[in-house]
Amino acid sequence: MKKTITPLFLAIWLAACSSGKQTEAFATDDESPAAEQSMSITGTEPAGTAMRSTGHDPAVQTGSRKIVRNGSMRIEAENEKEAENTCLNIDKLITQCGGLKTHERKSQNGYCNIRASIPATRFDSFVDKAANAGSKVTERNITAQDMTERYTDVDARLKNKETALEQYRQLMKKAAKMSDIIALQSKMDELQEEIEAQRRTLMGIDQRVANSEIEIDICWSSSNGTSSLGSEIAEAASDSMEMLKWIFLATIRLLPLLLMAAVGYAVWKRRKK
Repeated sequence: MKKTITPLFLAIWLAACSSGKQTEAFATDDESPAAEQSMSITGTEPAGTAMRSTGHDPAVQTGSRKIVRNGSMRIEAENEKEAENTCLNIDKLITQCGGLKTHERKSQNGYCNIRASIPATRFDSFVDKAANAGSKVTERNITAQDMTERYTDVDARLKNKETALEQYRQLMKKAAKMSDIIALQSKMDELQEEIEAQRRTLMGIDQRVANSEIEIDICWSSSNGTSSLGSEIAEAASDSMEMLKWIFLATIRLLPLLLMAAVGYAVWKRRKK
């Protein structure tokens, strides 16, 4: 039994160690296009495994691309009321398209920032409808990131590691020495962690392909510093009213002191006579 297990275990262990020295860049979430284009399958795998270029995902097997599409928009309204209505219309569009609003920030000057996740199949329709939500679109950006090569490479490595793990399990059934069992279990645990990390990577790519992220800024002329003459006059009048209000309140608060000062001055003047 010892003579049978040891050579097989040694061969798989050496091959797996060689494979383990490869850079596991695919288990991270590096999303730069340059990194994706430079990724390739290199190195050796455990004995008995073969590198496969297709994975378990139907989209990869049928040759379709893994494209991640995101976007951003800037919408300017003529007044605060129109900006508020546009913000409400965007909220309704997100719900109608089956999306999810992930962030919303509003300020008192009419500025609104919305971030949402939209199903990729309805992304183009959402962008078109958002552009007609009631205000002027001043900026519109759509990006597309091809993740097909990265997905295929990670999927191929995952399949090889799953095959290697199964081979270690078969060896574990035949192992008799405690040292062999410990070494096999250690390598199996290492492979299992790598497999789980690569599965999470594939799931993350699938989720980003299935749902597009978009960020929308909604503002109006006053919040951009380009307000009209009428709005400037209204703002000046409002400031004047605030100043008068402040003077009136200050006078009321100081009135008792003024009365006391007047009485004191009158008493002092009468005594002086």
